[in-house]
Amino acid sequence: MMRAMVMTAMCGCLLVCTAGAEDRVEVAVTSAPSAKDVDALVAAFRKAIPAGWEVAVDPPQFVDPDIRRKGYPTVVVWRREKVRAWKPIWPNPSVADAPEQPKERFITYEFRSVPFVSPQRYREMKAENEATEKAYAAFAAKLADIPRHGKAEAYEPNRPTMYFPKTAKDQARVAEFEDYVEKRPLHHPQAFPSHYCGQASLDLFSSRYFLSAIEPDAVWDECDTVLDNLERTLEQYGESKSSPFRRRPQREASDTADEPDFPPGR
Repeated sequence: MMRAMVMTAMCGCLLVCTAGAEDRVEVAVTSAPSAKDVDALVAAFRKAIPAGWEVAVDPPQFVDPDIRRKGYPTVVVWRREKVRAWKPIWPNPSVADAPEQPKERFITYEFRSVPFVSPQRYREMKAENEATEKAYAAFAAKLADIPRHGKAEAYEPNRPTMYFPKTAKDQARVAEFEDYVEKRPLHHPQAFPSHYCGQASLDLFSSRYFLSAIEPDAVWDECDTVLDNLERTLEQYGESKSSPFRRRPQREASDTADEPDFPPGR
């Protein structure tokens, strides 16, 4: 019921349809949600969160006004009481002060509005990326005799950066692959938002991504429940993108030292 109400409120004049649901027409919308739309989302989130949590639009303590995208507000949900939390040694395992001492930190969930992507277009872009990846793999198969960088190959397989050509001939072959990739790029991860509501696209991020441990430990479960409730008010484009922001076992430094230094989809 809540999801239906929110979707109706946020569609506003952006949703174009006929009397029958089967005749619904998706419109290419590039504008961000209106103030009324955002207010409806805030109201729905406020009903979904327990006591001790808050929700606001572009709260300055969490959203830098100098870098926020003009016209695209961020709805932030956060736990009022800070928790003792540790950041993992990753992504900088060699820094002098690692491992870090615990600090008082806020737990936040940020739903950043982005240009609208219809579910149909989302599926099309995913399919296009899959086809492009297959084309990269086919090209890379022709370069199997060229030495490779092990770490580069692990991060991004079937990319020109994974090769270590030692001859002019091999350098030319890799350069040809680089030109091929440049002319046939993938859709950027940021082109794939995590949720939508009516014709408002949202991208989820959370401060939990950077935390390896929290005290008290029960806060993990509390946060997972809050995230569950928030996601129930929205629709997901496909596979869930919230797993990096949920409880996960602590990882040793040896397990994380070689991981890429960027959050998923960013």
